[in-house]
Amino acid sequence: MKIHFLGTGAADWNIEKDIDNPEYRRNSSILINDTLLVDPGSCIFEFEQAFGYKNLYKDVKNIVCTHKHSDHFSPETVEKLGLELTELNLFEPTEVGAFIITALPANHKTADDPRHLIIEEKASGKRFFYGLDGAWLTYETAKHLRKLNFDLMLFDATLGSKEDLGGILDYRIFEHNSLEMVELLCNTFKNNCSLFYISHMAKTLHRSHKELTEYMMLKGINVAYDNHIVEI
Repeated sequence: MKIHFLGTGAADWNIEKDIDNPEYRRNSSILINDTLLVDPGSCIFEFEQAFGYKNLYKDVKNIVCTHKHSDHFSPETVEKLGLELTELNLFEPTEVGAFIITALPANHKTADDPRHLIIEEKASGKRFFYGLDGAWLTYETAKHLRKLNFDLMLFDATLGSKEDLGGILDYRIFEHNSLEMVELLCNTFKNNCSLFYISHMAKTLHRSHKELTEYMMLKGINVAYDNHIVEI
């Protein structure tokens, strides 16, 4: 299974103001096996142009969305792709093209009906967890995940560490993860998965990508970046 990161940033990145920043991160979105788009945000066509791709989305057959905040969902993007969102019911495995997807409740209550996703490739049985935009996990979601094994787990890391934030974690920890929270989550699931990634990093709450990568490497956690491709 190929996971292509089209964007790895939180909502405070601004394509109009930050595009020339070498640390720029687009709104978080991924493309799986070139056919499944997760979170059709407003940055994906600029991404295609910026990295020199041609017709990157020509084989996209299905679109799923975790929630409809503007950095994760753009009606214009969906319209341009000429596709419709696939509706997912909580805890019901649903065949979506070459995948089976299960939606789980996310702790992101400023959004209506936020979801995390389990995405399994039918042909290979490869499975990964997409857990962006949400703090910790709800009990029912964690209980469901603990029954499964994963080839990769991807967690929200909107906030940096306490050191990044001047020693005080702010109100955003109630619906987003800090790096300390991510470390606890990964340790909790170490018997279910051996490959962990973070994404959805805020512009104003993190150190540089190089420093972040070095910091998380010590904890056995990988940091995604725009145009990063992972094969599992």
